[in-house]
Amino acid sequence: MHQRRFRLADATDRQSGRKCHPLWSRGGIINVTLSSDKKSLFRLEIADQGPGIPEEDRDRVFRRFVRLDQSRNTPGHGLGLPLVRAIAKLHGAQITLLDNHPGLIVRVEFRG
Repeated sequence: MHQRRFRLADATDRQSGRKCHPLWSRGGIINVTLSSDKKSLFRLEIADQGPGIPEEDRDRVFRRFVRLDQSRNTPGHGLGLPLVRAIAKLHGAQITLLDNHPGLIVRVEFRG
């Protein structure tokens, strides 16, 4: 199970386009947090300090081929986050996008 969770985290990083994001070239910080609670909830959070995703677009970015205007100059096809959501669903997890003030938090929650 731990290996599957690592692969999901790796897919989140690779497929969300973070490696192409200008934040990396500016020496930005990416925080990865793993936690659990008494209800057998396992939570993975990946937080950055980039431009984030506006709240009104957070559902839309999980649709295939959707690219926001701010990311049109970076490589990609709009498949990363839909792929991450599909992988999370296969593992019984839920993915949520949150504001990091500034930046984005990608939260993946597993119920055990």
